[in-house]
Amino acid sequence: MKKQLINFKLLYFFTFIVLAVSSFSVLEVYAAITLPSFKEEEIELYDGEKKTVHIYQGSSYTKYNFEVDDEGIIEYDYWSSSLDITGLKEGKTNIRLYDSYNRECDVLKVIVKKTTASFEENEIQVDAAQFSNKPEVKFSITGNDKIIGLRSLDPTIAKAEYSFISLGIIRIKGCSKGTTKIQLYNKNTEEVFSELTVNVIKTIKSISLNDDSKSEIYVGQTVQRFIKQDLSSISDVPIWSSSNVSVAIVSENGIVTGVGKGNAEITVAVGKATASYSVSVKNIGIQKKTFKIQRYGKQTIEYEGVSGGVSWKISNKKIATIKKKGNKCIVTGKKTGKTKLTATYKGKKQVITIKVIKPQYDLVVFAVSPDSKTKYSDVVSVYFENKSTRPIIIHKDARITSNKKLLSGKASMAKDYKIKPGKRVNLSFKSDQILKINDETAFTMYFTFEKKTMKITYRGVNSLTGIVEYTP
Repeated sequence: MKKQLINFKLLYFFTFIVLAVSSFSVLEVYAAITLPSFKEEEIELYDGEKKTVHIYQGSSYTKYNFEVDDEGIIEYDYWSSSLDITGLKEGKTNIRLYDSYNRECDVLKVIVKKTTASFEENEIQVDAAQFSNKPEVKFSITGNDKIIGLRSLDPTIAKAEYSFISLGIIRIKGCSKGTTKIQLYNKNTEEVFSELTVNVIKTIKSISLNDDSKSEIYVGQTVQRFIKQDLSSISDVPIWSSSNVSVAIVSENGIVTGVGKGNAEITVAVGKATASYSVSVKNIGIQKKTFKIQRYGKQTIEYEGVSGGVSWKISNKKIATIKKKGNKCIVTGKKTGKTKLTATYKGKKQVITIKVIKPQYDLVVFAVSPDSKTKYSDVVSVYFENKSTRPIIIHKDARITSNKKLLSGKASMAKDYKIKPGKRVNLSFKSDQILKINDETAFTMYFTFEKKTMKITYRGVNSLTGIVEYTP
């Protein structure tokens, strides 16, 4: 009886063991069939880029655990049925999925690629004066454009802005003269992808000089003009030039030196802007070889280009005399003929010819009253001017007669009249009857100069309205 009881207990025990083992195997098989897994086996992304990976849930799901082989390459956020994976740096790693039994259920391969960006040019030049013209520069991006940053190392010199980032175009604005760099960089890591050197220049549209009038200098002398505009912020430097270097040369600072007699055009260029002025260069000394002087007349002759130190000598004092005044000499004609005048400066002699000619003393008659319109009067006023160096006597016999076909008559003065040199007088001619004064009126003048009596006759008021000269 005891033996039967023991056998029953053993049978019960073994039955329990068999049932327990059998039950565990069924659960294990079921669980293996429905293990959680990633929807994808492998993903690729760029640094800074985020991708979502979905997870198939197993039947034994309670909570998932994850393990990353290299945590420096990616980071992730776990949601109920997905992972948000963000690339950190270039590399490869695995994400391992564990179920609630801490069993490794699946592995996701992750490849992180490096984002790159580069300019198509290494260096450009920008004109800060052309505000409306912002040059475009192309660039290319491989990877995640959201992490690409754009910056200028010195925004006071040049600025950059995206024009069309999708097309890879930026625009550069020059602000002031200088050189700086524009960078494409990683906003997350500050890594610089590419650099563009920007040389900013500043041009000027027009320039003007402090004095653009014609300058007269002598050989060896200098003249200088200055540009009015401030060029301190302008990239281009002034370039001076002369149109005739045999006449005048110009230094890089705009100092003009006369080298030979003649004319030259001096031009300065700042970029495309230009300005110019004329220079006339004379030889130092007397500019003419011969001077004509009327007898009793005076002529001032100048030794040009110096202020003093000139000695003067006349070869024949009977023909002309001189009066010295530094670099000037006053020559007076005494007798018709020729003589030589010598000027000496620092041992260098210059000889010129003085030709004394017969005097041409002008008796000027003008402004007759009445005027050219027909008038009736017994008095006619005539202005005389003595432009000679000696007195002129107007005789009382000087007369004005009207055309016989019109109304005859004459007008004369009561006495002779002396006109001193350089003086102007108004003389009245009185008639014994009313005269008809018009263009047919005849004028006969008698006057004496140097003991000689001359006569001049002319007709018409118009011929006297203005200057009429008489040369004996």
